Amino acid sequence: TLVPFTSNKPPPILFMLKEDDEIKPSPRAFYKEKVTGFTLKSFRPTEIKNHYEEFQYDPFWDETADFDYSDMDDDDDGSGTNPLVAASAAAAAAIPDDDEELIETTKRWVGKLMSDMGICPFTSGPEKAGLPLGPVFYTVDRAVSIEDVYTRYWKEVVRVEQQPEEDLSTTLLLLPEFCFNNVELYESFTTTLTQPLEPLEIEELIQLVFFHPYWSFRDGGERTSDVGKSANYARRSPWPMINILRTKQVRAAQRGIPTGLVYKQNEKTLASIGSQSLQTMLEERNWEAVKDIKVNRQDKEVLRVARDMQSNNKKSQGQGFDAPTR
Repeated sequence: TLVPFTSNKPPPILFMLKEDDEIKPSPRAFYKEKVTGFTLKSFRPTEIKNHYEEFQYDPFWDETADFDYSDMDDDDDGSGTNPLVAASAAAAAAIPDDDEELIETTKRWVGKLMSDMGICPFTSGPEKAGLPLGPVFYTVDRAVSIEDVYTRYWKEVVRVEQQPEEDLSTTLLLLPEFCFNNVELYESFTTTLTQPLEPLEIEELIQLVFFHPYWSFRDGGERTSDVGKSANYARRSPWPMINILRTKQVRAAQRGIPTGLVYKQNEKTLASIGSQSLQTMLEERNWEAVKDIKVNRQDKEVLRVARDMQSNNKKSQGQGFDAPTR
C-alpha cells in the first residue's frame, strides 16, 4: 500500500483487516497539506492460516490427457529458434552500460518519432514538451525488481510535485533492465501505478503514459494488417519507460485536441513507413532511414492546433525555460 505523508500529519492506514477475513478500504482521507513523499507499507494477515482459493473444475488443466500441439503456429522458422524471442534477447543484451548513451539514444528516438513525425503533438525536439512548452527531464534507473522500480518511480513523482513546470515540464524515467523481455508483466505492473492515482488523490497532479519495446494497444482495434501493427510503434520505445505528465497540461491539451484524432493521425503517419521498417529501426536503435522525414505541422490539423496552443501559451508566459540538470 502506498501511503502519502505530509509535513504535519502521520500517514494513515488505507486498508484494514476485518474479522471476516475480507480486506476492505478504510474511510478515505482527504489532504489539504502539500504532499512531501510516499511511504511503502506491506500488511500481512499472519493470523490467517490455510487460506486458499478454491477453483471450479477446468478440463483444460485438470484432465490428464496429453494434448497435440503439432498444428499450432509457434513462429518457428524451422531452425528450432523462435525469431521473435531471439530478436528480443539480442536487443536486451545490447543495452548500453553508459547511462548517458541510454539518454542520448532515447533523445534521438524522441526527436525523430515524437517530434519530427509528430507522434506527440506537444513535443518540440528532444528537450522541450508540454503545454506550456518546457524542459523534458530524462533519468535512468537500472532496477530489475518491482520494489526498486516503485521506489524510484515515487521519487520522480515527488520531483515533479516539488519542481515548478518552468523547470520541469515532463519526466521520462528510463528502465532499460526492467521487464525488457516480458511486456505482459510490464503491462500488469503499470496497472499498479495507474490505479492508486485516484485513491491517493494525486490524479490532479500527474498522469502516466507507458512505453515498451513490444507494447501493443489493447483497444480492440484491428491489429493484423500492417496499418494496425504500425500503430503500436507510437508506444514502442528502445527500452521500457514511464512518462510522468502533469495533469493540468494533459487536460489543457485534451480540451484543444481530441485524443481519438491524435491516434488516427499517428496511425496514418506510422503506416506510411511500415511496421517492418519501424521494427528494424527500433531493434538497431538507429533512425537514419527516416532522417529526412519531417511532417509539416501546418498541413496536419492536430499538429497545427498544438503549435498554435503552445505559441499562445508562450506569449502569455513570457520567455522560454532552461533545461534542468540531471
